[in-house]
Parts: sequence; structure tokens; C-alpha cells
Amino acid sequence: NTKIVGAPSPIVVTLNSLQATCFGAATGAISTTASGGSAAYTYGWIGPNGYTATSSNISNLPAGNYTLTVTDKNGCTAVLAATVLSYPQITLSSTVANIACKGETNGAINNTISGGSGAGFSYVWNGGTTTEDRTGLSAGNYTFTATDLGNGCSESAAFVITQPSNAVNLSVSKSNATDCNLGTLTATGSGGTAPYQYRLDNGSYQASGIFAGLNAGSYTVEVKDANGCSKTAAQSITDNGSDAYEGNNNKKQSATITLGATINARIGSAADNDWFTFTTPAGNSSYVVTLTHPTASLVLDAYGSDNKAPALVPSATTPVSKTYSLAGNTTYYILVSGSASTVCYQLTVSLAATPPIVSGSAPESGSAKLTAAVPAKLSATAFPNPHRGSFTLGIESPVSGEAQISLFDLQGRAIQMRKALLTKGSNTVKFDRVAMVPMVYTVMVDGMRVTGKILAMQ
Repeated sequence: NTKIVGAPSPIVVTLNSLQATCFGAATGAISTTASGGSAAYTYGWIGPNGYTATSSNISNLPAGNYTLTVTDKNGCTAVLAATVLSYPQITLSSTVANIACKGETNGAINNTISGGSGAGFSYVWNGGTTTEDRTGLSAGNYTFTATDLGNGCSESAAFVITQPSNAVNLSVSKSNATDCNLGTLTATGSGGTAPYQYRLDNGSYQASGIFAGLNAGSYTVEVKDANGCSKTAAQSITDNGSDAYEGNNNKKQSATITLGATINARIGSAADNDWFTFTTPAGNSSYVVTLTHPTASLVLDAYGSDNKAPALVPSATTPVSKTYSLAGNTTYYILVSGSASTVCYQLTVSLAATPPIVSGSAPESGSAKLTAAVPAKLSATAFPNPHRGSFTLGIESPVSGEAQISLFDLQGRAIQMRKALLTKGSNTVKFDRVAMVPMVYTVMVDGMRVTGKILAMQ
């Protein structure tokens, strides 16, 4: 007998679809169908990094090579190989601008997206904003996602906008104008980011917070930190208009001057006059009356006791002094008049210096030959120049005596005045904690006067 043995048809595995994965992700997929053989198939997948699966369709796959073995109920097999490709990489680079001044809303994030399929991108931020970049941000956390319009792949990033922990603050103390001292404002910055710079009424910034030589009025002080954050404060300087010689506006109310001493006074109005009086010691002599002021136009005159007599005629004059030949044991009067000024003038009445007389060689025609020695000049030099808030005046003086030293700013406003006892020869006078501004210094002693300029280190 002859028997015919039938054989099943071969197993056929069909690849239905193959989906690539986003770069660096696991979004690939493979779909298959098995036919032929004897039904009731089993599936066995192997792939990269030990991947295995037992279904006909697999997903969430990284890029790589995959092999499927289909086995029917008779143990017959068929094999399918497939490769999951990767979509082009999306590259995201970002620049973050943090907030420089606490409480502001000027943070920014600038994104640059490249790569991908080339079909463009859509964007979304936490909160729903759909622009690529962000500006006007306050401090906080932000997330961003760019999605490839060609394949749905995306790239995300998280950002933090920071700000300083403390805002810039400013405190201002003041010394009002009084007598011959003009006002001073002292500003102190805190918070923000040190170091600080200061300015007054939109002037130039300076490292020092001290502003001296201020007349009465309203001022605005500003501090700026290292990030450019600023804070302003308004402050006023008052001036009662007085000096140490109030009520000497006529001859009968003249204030007494001590010979050789320097007084500081000011004229409050153009109609105002200052009268002073002094009495000469025994013996006729010459006296020098010295009047100095950095800017105001002042008139100086001397009078005797007779109210009807005109002003005395000086024997010598200079731009700042008049010399008079006066009788001993006699009372005289000084009148100062002219332009009003908040800055004080300096007035001194002193005995005129008499040049020493030394003997010459042999007498001629029965008389001694007399030669007057030439006196040394008063001089002063500031160092260091420019200064950093302190400096020393080196003073060369031809005489011993009390010197009046005055500091003015370049607008003629008094910064500091002091007295110093000089000896013949070299002297030094130190000034500490002075305003960081250019200044003019004046040294007066025994009717002599010298001035100079010192700059401030910027």
C-alpha cells in the first residue's frame, strides 16, 4: 500500500511596521505578523543590552538590531531581523541672565535649538508660554520643552533664575552748616553687592560717601553697588546764617580783635557790614591788616575813633592786605563790607615784620653801612598729591608763630579750618579723613600768605 504524508506550509513572518526612536531615547517600535506552519505560535525577541520579549509587536525600543524567532506548535521556526534607527539628535543650548538687583523682573533665558528633522519645532514652558526665549522674568524655576514637528521627538531643560539675597540700602547722616563750617552729608551703603559708589545730585560717582562743603538746601544722595543696583535718599542741609561775630554791624557794636590772631566771620547779606576794633600797644608802629576770601569781593578799611573822619590811608597795599602806620595806645576800627557769602573770610591784624639790620664792613664817611637782609618766603607743599582722604602739609616758615590753615573746595566753600603753631624752618601739619574732592589750601602766618591746590585720587 502507498501512503501520502502531508507537510504543513512553511512559517512566514511579515514585518508590518518599523518605527525609529528619538535620539538617545527608547521610542522605537516593531510590528510583525506570523502565518503558515501550524498555528499557535510563540515569539522570541532578542535585542541590544540583553533585550528580550515574547510578543509579536514590541515598543519602547532603543536604537539597535533586533531578531525575532517564531516557533509553531510543531517546533518549526522562522527568523526575522530588523534594525531600529535613530532620528537626528536635537541640540539645545541656553544662556541665562540672572537678576542683578533684588526684586526686579529683568531675568532672561535665551535658547538656541538645532538638529532634528528640519521640519521646525514647537515650544512650551511651564505656565503655558510657547515662545522660544523668555524675558522679563522674576526669580524662580522654569522648564522648557522643544518638540520636533517632523517626528515628535523633544528636548527639555530646567532653569533657575536667581537674585541677590539682599536689596541695596542707603543711610545718610548730616552735619548742618553752622558758623564757618559748611554742611556735610555722610552716606553709607549696605546690602546688594559691595563695593559701593556714591554721588550727589546726579554728579560723578566716587568711592567715598562723604560730601562736604555743602550750603543750605535739599540734596539727593545715591549709592550704586557692584551690579549697578542703586538706592537714593533725600536729605536737607540747614544754615542759621550766623557766625561767631553776630551783632557787629555798626561801629558802636564792633567786636574786639586780638592782635596777631586770625578770626573767621562771614557777611550774611550785601547790605551787611562787619566792624572790629583793636587797641595798639605803646609805641608807634606799622600794622598789617590781612583779609582773605576764596571768591567773594570784600572791601577792607581802617578808621580812627573820630566818626566823621574818613578811612585811614594805608602806607602799602596788596591784593589781600593793607599796611597802616598807627600810633601806640590808640583804638582803631576795621570795616569789612561787600558781597554776601556763606563761606567765611579770614581777618588778621598783626605787627608788620621789620627786616633785621646787620652791620656792614667798614664805615663810610663817618657812618655805619647798614644792609637789610632779605627774609625767606613762606611756602607750603601737600603730599601725597593726589590724596586718598588724608595728606600732610609741609610748611617752610621764615618766622615762628600761630598759622591759620584753611581748606576750600574748588567752588570756594570751606571744608576745614585749623590753627597750627609753626617754628622757623620746616613744619608738618597732617589732615586725616578729609573729603575726597579737589581742594585749595591757604596758609597764613604773621601777615604772610601762601596757597596751593591738591587733587583727590579717583
